[in-house]
Amino acid sequence: MNDKQKKYYLILINLIIGIILIIYGILNPVKPINNFNSGDTKITIIEINKLSQPNYVLIFGIVLSILSVFLFIFNYFSKPTNQNTSKTLTKKEIEIFELLKQGKTNKEIASELFISVSTVKTHINNIFKKLNISNRNEITTKN
Repeated sequence: MNDKQKKYYLILINLIIGIILIIYGILNPVKPINNFNSGDTKITIIEINKLSQPNYVLIFGIVLSILSVFLFIFNYFSKPTNQNTSKTLTKKEIEIFELLKQGKTNKEIASELFISVSTVKTHINNIFKKLNISNRNEITTKN
């Protein structure tokens, strides 16, 4: 799972929580009137301070849901955060990167560029760090 998918899952979880809070707020409104029955006597108490009290659970659910929708829209339309490889890598690393994409081994790359295998390994490690990849199979998914 990549970072963008993780963001979408977190946004979805926030949206679900918001919807649950909205439903709970609707089903359990703030009740300013309480009725008590004691035998033949019925007592009704109207709590004046709750007449204008907002339902904070409902409000929080609505705000969380709206925020989740805006976050989804923002993330959906934002540009990818991956940097272009030509800006990140040195000239030699770009050369090696292109040869790696062709499936060449360290020894083949070393002989083609007239450098040692150890130097090729160093460049490959730098490429992996800069592009945040861990193996050669991931190179085909990068620029």
